[in-house]
Order: sequence, then structure tokens, then C-alpha cells
Amino acid sequence: MGDGIEQQGSVTTATERFERAAERVFGGWALIIGGVLLFGAQFLIALLPAPPAAPSGLARWVHEYAFPLSMSDELLFFAIVCLTPGVVVLFRTTRFRRPVSSLLGCSSLLLAMTLLGVLVVVGGRLVYPVFGISLSDDAIALVVSLFFGGLHSVLLFMGVGLIAAGFALRQENAGRRLPIASFGAGALQVLGAYPWLTPARVNVTTAAALFVWMLAAGWWLRSARS
Repeated sequence: MGDGIEQQGSVTTATERFERAAERVFGGWALIIGGVLLFGAQFLIALLPAPPAAPSGLARWVHEYAFPLSMSDELLFFAIVCLTPGVVVLFRTTRFRRPVSSLLGCSSLLLAMTLLGVLVVVGGRLVYPVFGISLSDDAIALVVSLFFGGLHSVLLFMGVGLIAAGFALRQENAGRRLPIASFGAGALQVLGAYPWLTPARVNVTTAAALFVWMLAAGWWLRSARS
């Protein structure tokens, strides 16, 4: 009977290890795919010319760039769907050795995902009709301001999240490059958190740094060991 209990325990342990490994593989690919989608959305937004300051010209600006605005909105939606479980798995993997930095980093990233979900609604209202209701020039000015202001908050949360995640990853079997990449990408998010002040090349660089980190973190996560 004792042998049977011991055998049952080993089977349970093997099953748990398999489930954890499958979870990490899923989370890693979710980060990678979500990173690709998010970079596509950020790239389209970064290439947009600055909207006119006068409300009277904003309607023409929205009409002229309706396609990149709508495409970025769609990409953001699916990026959030992928990145949210990826960040949760990242937390479940890194929470044991550095619980505080892991919690701070991943919760900040999840807050960024939440704000991105709000931006999907805000940005979508610019290009998608709702009951045929047209927006006045002042309303368009408010929506555009909220969109870029929300993007500012998203990048700040991303910056805090990546820097904190870098401290958590230092205690994992992630080598030296991934934590350093986390610190560097996080600092760039803070630097690029003012897209209406920085040139397009800085905004693209900020998005590319986040993209590279998500690829690296996703690849590490899918190959991490218990």
C-alpha cells in the first residue's frame, strides 16, 4: 500500500510539472504574438503626423488617416487578448524568488493592458460610427486628446512594469541580458511617454524596444524550467 501511495504522488508531481510547462509555453507564445501585434499598432500610431491644433482641422485629419487609425485599433484589441494571459503567466513564474518586484512589475503591465483596452474604445470612436452619431469638432478634439493622453499613461505603466520585472528576472535563470533589456526598454518607455513632443523616430524606437523585450521574455518563458 505504501508503494501505491508513493507511486500516486510521483504521478501527481509529474502531471503538475507538465501542466506548469504547458502554461509557460502558452504564456511565452502569448507574449511573443501579443508583442508583434502591439508593435504593429504602435508603429502605425508613431508614423501618424501630428494632428492640427485647431479643432476645425481635426475632422479632416481623422478622415485622411482613418485606415491607420482603424488598423491600429484592431491590432491593439488582439494584442491585449494575447498579452494579458502572457503577463499573468510571467507573474506566476517569477513570483517565488522576488515576489515584491514581480508583483509590482506584472501588475503595472496589467494596468497598462487595461488602459490599452480603454484606448481601443476611445480610438475606435474616431473611425467607427455609433448609431450614425457624428462628432463635433470640439468632441473630436477631446477624443484625440484623450487617446494620446491615455497612451502617455500606458507607456509610463509599461516603463515601471519593465524596470520592476527586470529586478524579478535577475533571480531567475534568465541570464544577464534579459534583465538588462528590461531596464533599458523600461527607461525608453518613460522617455517616449510624450508622443506629442518626441519625433517619430523616437516613438518607433520606444515601440521597438518594447517589442524586442516581449520577444525575449516570451522566448525565455516558453523554455524556462521549474
